[in-house]
Amino acid sequence: MTKRAEATRHWLIERRLRVYPRLLLGVLAVAIPVYARTFHDGVDGRGQSVGSDFIAFWSAARLAVEGHGSWAWDVHRLASDEFAAFPGLAGPTAWVYPPATLVVVAPLGYLSHTAAFLVWTAVGLGVFYAALGPIIRGQRYAWPLAVAFPGVWLGIAQGQTQFVVAGLVGGALLLLDRRQWWAGVLIGLLVIKPHLAVLFPVILVAGRRWGTFAVAAVTALGAMAVGALVFGFGSIRLWLDGMGLVGAAVNAGALPVDKFVTPYAAFRLVGLPQGAALALHGLVALGVVLVVWRVWGRTSDLRLRGSAVVLGTFLVTPYAADYDLALLAFPIAWLALLGLENGWLRGDRNLLALAWVLPWLAAPIAATTHIVVTPLLLACLLRQVWRRTAPWPAAYGTGPVPTTRSGRAPRP
Repeated sequence: MTKRAEATRHWLIERRLRVYPRLLLGVLAVAIPVYARTFHDGVDGRGQSVGSDFIAFWSAARLAVEGHGSWAWDVHRLASDEFAAFPGLAGPTAWVYPPATLVVVAPLGYLSHTAAFLVWTAVGLGVFYAALGPIIRGQRYAWPLAVAFPGVWLGIAQGQTQFVVAGLVGGALLLLDRRQWWAGVLIGLLVIKPHLAVLFPVILVAGRRWGTFAVAAVTALGAMAVGALVFGFGSIRLWLDGMGLVGAAVNAGALPVDKFVTPYAAFRLVGLPQGAALALHGLVALGVVLVVWRVWGRTSDLRLRGSAVVLGTFLVTPYAADYDLALLAFPIAWLALLGLENGWLRGDRNLLALAWVLPWLAAPIAATTHIVVTPLLLACLLRQVWRRTAPWPAAYGTGPVPTTRSGRAPRP
């Protein structure tokens, strides 16, 4: 059976890949102006400003340029600034990022809220697509899928750091074999959101990339030192205290746990106490670390290694939200390319399609059913990665005979 004949047996055929993202972009082109008409005095009907969470970034940046950067971690002072700008806000948004992140966003404090949001979004998307572009270059239908990806639009709506973080993660993985020092710099810059860099020490040790490890450590420490020098060394303590407050708010149910996408959130949402949820999450995280370690030992294919890192990150870190799922663009692209090149494993295309729409579905499903489906779906995708590193041909359930980049079948 030819690849084309095999592909037509599946519902996700080329014509649908061409049409579906364009339909979605058409719907968004109509929905966004309609939604914009709901804004009055800078907030929508739900009492949220443009980019919802971005209000904390902008307010923190304004405090920084006014010489009061340390106030950004003071929940009451920041809330006062947010309500002063938008009296109709439904509630305040806290700033819980490290001092290094405030150094990055501080220039936004010179702009109006709308202008700052547009600049922040444009810069973030530029970093994101600069990393994703080399992966999907030359692939038919890839760019419409990448632009229509729900993770992008959810991220724009929430105005968080997800695009910059995704670009740093993707760029570091792409450069790891070719420009190890630059990869180390990008990994170190992930100190702006360190809990999404938890697996990089694992893979650097697994790959014996000691030079990259050192560069990453120096970069991270340097970035933290710059932030501490600018805003005072007490800002590090204030940041850590703020993280503790967020953790306490999640545990108390004061924050919407349904927006979180980790095993810990799944265990909490079904009613487990904090200690039990953390213990079970720790067991899951340990198993995932071992899987990622083994994947890096069993294959040198960047697409499999990178997919394992990104998928594993959401299963290892206890705190990650639905907007962070913009990162899924990378394993979706890598695994899709592997399927097109080497043949599909049973379940590949269905899982990838679900992962593509997951950013929009994760929170609504969790809110209505109290079930966080994200860890299960990502674990299934990680299993597909593991199967592709197993000895041929046992791992391959359907599709044409797998081949290497040279076109030859791999040795059993």
